[in-house]
Amino acid sequence: MPELRFRTILTGRSMAGARARQRATGIDPAADRPIVAIANSFTSFSPAHAALRHLGDLAADAIARAGGTGREFGVPAIDAGIAVGDDAARHLLPSRENVADTIEQAVTAHHADAVICVAAGGATTAGMLQAILRLNLPAIIVNAGPMAPGQLGSRSSGPGAPVTRTDLAVAAGDSAVSDDLLAAMELVAYPTYGECATYTAGNAMACLVEALGLAVPGNGTTPLSHVARRRLVEASGALVVDLADRWHRRQDPGALPRFIANTAAFRQATLVDAALGGHPDVALHLLAAAAEAGVALSLADLDAIARDTPWLARLDPAGKPGRRHTMADLHRAGGVPALLGELRRAGLLDTTAPAPRPAVADAGDDAVGPTHSADLDAWLEAWDVRGGHAGAAAVDLFRAAPLDSPSTQAFATSARSPELDTAPTSGCIRDAVHPHATHGGLAVLTGNLSPDSCVARAGNRPLSLQGPARVFDATIDAVAAIADNQILPGDVVVIRYEGPRGGPGMPDIGPVLEALAGKGRTNDCAVITDGRLGDHGDGLAIGHVSPEAAEGGPLALVQDGDEIAVDVSARSLTLVLAPEELTLRQVLEEKKDHPYTPVSRRRPWSAALAAFAGLAGPATVGVSRRLHD
Repeated sequence: MPELRFRTILTGRSMAGARARQRATGIDPAADRPIVAIANSFTSFSPAHAALRHLGDLAADAIARAGGTGREFGVPAIDAGIAVGDDAARHLLPSRENVADTIEQAVTAHHADAVICVAAGGATTAGMLQAILRLNLPAIIVNAGPMAPGQLGSRSSGPGAPVTRTDLAVAAGDSAVSDDLLAAMELVAYPTYGECATYTAGNAMACLVEALGLAVPGNGTTPLSHVARRRLVEASGALVVDLADRWHRRQDPGALPRFIANTAAFRQATLVDAALGGHPDVALHLLAAAAEAGVALSLADLDAIARDTPWLARLDPAGKPGRRHTMADLHRAGGVPALLGELRRAGLLDTTAPAPRPAVADAGDDAVGPTHSADLDAWLEAWDVRGGHAGAAAVDLFRAAPLDSPSTQAFATSARSPELDTAPTSGCIRDAVHPHATHGGLAVLTGNLSPDSCVARAGNRPLSLQGPARVFDATIDAVAAIADNQILPGDVVVIRYEGPRGGPGMPDIGPVLEALAGKGRTNDCAVITDGRLGDHGDGLAIGHVSPEAAEGGPLALVQDGDEIAVDVSARSLTLVLAPEELTLRQVLEEKKDHPYTPVSRRRPWSAALAAFAGLAGPATVGVSRRLHD
């Protein structure tokens, strides 16, 4: 029988010191129990991460009941909504690599047999996903879960107007919104612990690890405020022990992350994101994770999938004006399993790939035990509440309703929605015959301004625009110009030197998009950057321009007044300039003492950002590290 990894430091005379140290932590060296590393990104800085200390304790208890021993360690995490500003935002994407390295080092150095990642946030969850695919040990991810939207108005007379982070950000940039109204919105925008109520990067990644088969059903959508989230954490703890037993005792490859998250699973995750309208950060995180898994996935693949995937759920903040659903609405409509079910009924899923799926014990069973579905078809039969065969466990899970009052307590409610939302034409999730659009997700553009690629949201309006460039070498300068009413209808705002190496760190330009929305410029301007687009979803915005300006990309050569043509439908981004003029500008730039480095970037970098910039690959490969350059 194969040995557990942890046994290697508990046997033999040379390991006497290691055994003594383990006894000091309460481990009996004679016990034959798998050691499960609990990688926890708890931080009290963030409402998304603040409850994770409690979730880690729950996971440890569940692991112990299932016959394992949990050993927890902290993982650094950054809250994207707090890390704003010219310097702070540069650390978010680099933190993804820090998370992956921390888990790799802790798990490897301590000989853990399996891993459970207790996660929140987009970059943090993505880093955890990279780590478990890199290690390829039995593993599962459990996320914090979303909060409900805030409500503005008297609850005694019924629900007030919903308030999300999107509403608050736009209101802050709109001078027509009074200080009193803004203050009132600020008080209610984040009513509980948990991820935002909208389709942010954190919620996107929580949904995608579920679609990959590395999290239990409901991981992406079950509210943190509901007792059902507690059950998911406990089920995840039991499942990871079972996975450890299947691999270490029985050598079952189906228990390993790279077997589960195979090529078909990555396609499923991409389909889910496309059907949800697409999040730009997914184009970075999925590519980086696929590289760790040895799965061939490219931006061209993401674009091809988006072209053929109907947009089934319009979630705040992406999409057209009008009613935008929140994560709570998506959960009541059946969450990720229901989305996958609709995609299966549309003939878009490959359900033949062998990949066991984690599940949850029946709702009536108090003892949460490990359960698995043999493949995606069986999993969907049990968990897709729109498919006609789902059992009591699925119906009970997706009727879990978030807390309707402010609270900082996890699992504070057991409220149930009166009924599920399964309306095929008007519900949160539509069927493929009645989509919001026949395409979804992201569009990958090329042209003389982005020879390698760039990324836009394919579902937004407008989809094309040609106008004069307004060029800025930093996000904060663009925000100041918008606030000063310097951006006019038809302008193309260019923000450069914000890429992975030039920023460094590839900060997002969310403040620019929110400022334009506040000024009513969302539908008559375009924004182009080699940075990230962030969570803001409206308007014609193009990010991840590659090569980036700091690497000699044509974006560095644009001047104020140059005409730029954007056409998302045609997948093109063009600087309307004679080729010989573009070549002349390149020659002149490269004659400078500091080519492709504006004055604003001639400053010392922090050690962490310098290390990231030195290894960061281009956006075309998800900013995966250049380990072999």
